[in-house]
Amino acid sequence: MSQSIAAHFDGQSIVPDEPVQLPVGQRLLVKIELVEPSPPPFAELLRIAGDLPDAPPDLSVQQDYYLYGMPKR
Repeated sequence: MSQSIAAHFDGQSIVPDEPVQLPVGQRLLVKIELVEPSPPPFAELLRIAGDLPDAPPDLSVQQDYYLYGMPKR
């Protein structure tokens, strides 16, 4: 049986990102594949919006204020 899971390394152990159903003591063969971090959602959109001539200069850090009317940070 083969299964792929997402996990991270905490500095000492490989920790699954979600619960895994395995018998205690089960021997495993682990193959490591490094995953490149994905860019933040909408990062490209915010970069393009920052280049708009009428865009406020703090749009990239205050998008919640401009999109949803939340208080500025």
